[in-house]
Amino acid sequence: MREKENNKSMRRKGRKSNYDKFPTTNKEPKEGDIWLVKFPYITKGGMEKLRPAVIVENRGYEIKVRKITSNEKRGKKISENIKTDRVSYLTKEYAVVGRDKLYRKIGRI
Repeated sequence: MREKENNKSMRRKGRKSNYDKFPTTNKEPKEGDIWLVKFPYITKGGMEKLRPAVIVENRGYEIKVRKITSNEKRGKKISENIKTDRVSYLTKEYAVVGRDKLYRKIGRI
């Protein structure tokens, strides 16, 4: 009985996040597209952070992106949802990520 419990706990420790189960997309990212991107910095749980970002430049494998945030001080206003009273801003900082870090296209500016 104890061995079964230990095996279950061992499996949980090595578990990956849900988005790691699925392969990255084969769609070609274009300038102005909004994608969910796995950013290289790590959260406390040990997972990469998945955030929306706008494609600024596509140079083959390296893709230049700007993050989308809800923090007013971090960037320029790009959209506002009246129903939810939520505003999105485009940050000033750029990040270069690999094509393998793109998760899913979610929209276009």
